[in-house]
Amino acid sequence: MNRRIWSLVAAVGLTATLVPAVGGVAQAAPAPLAPDAQPRAQVFFWDWEDGVDSRKRTFRESDYGSAENIPRLIVTAEPARPSQYIKLQYKQNGKWRREDADTTDGNGEAFLALNPYCNDNTWCDGTYKYRLLVNGKYTLFTITYID
Repeated sequence: MNRRIWSLVAAVGLTATLVPAVGGVAQAAPAPLAPDAQPRAQVFFWDWEDGVDSRKRTFRESDYGSAENIPRLIVTAEPARPSQYIKLQYKQNGKWRREDADTTDGNGEAFLALNPYCNDNTWCDGTYKYRLLVNGKYTLFTITYID
């Protein structure tokens, strides 16, 4: 599985900061610390449960049949503590709306599920922008549903 770095770094006990990744490794922003304090930066990664490495996915009802068969997103925080609340949101009519949410577990993992159904309980047909959100910082990806 090829993990996608989210480039979100948070010094444990400090505010999360979005910083650019350099050579695939997120760089921590300088922060004032007590002389004996050495917090570890918390870095977030995300993967698809089925191992596909893409920010753009298409889910056809004829291929997946139901929401339970769509691979989940796995968000991993390293180090695992402190736990973080992760939100999965999609954009509709210019507003971000909640799709799913989870708190990272003792292993630093959160599992988030996509919902392919529209308000009338039929498989949606269209392309949507999604984001994974933690502490006000996010990463974007695109999902297309085809009925």
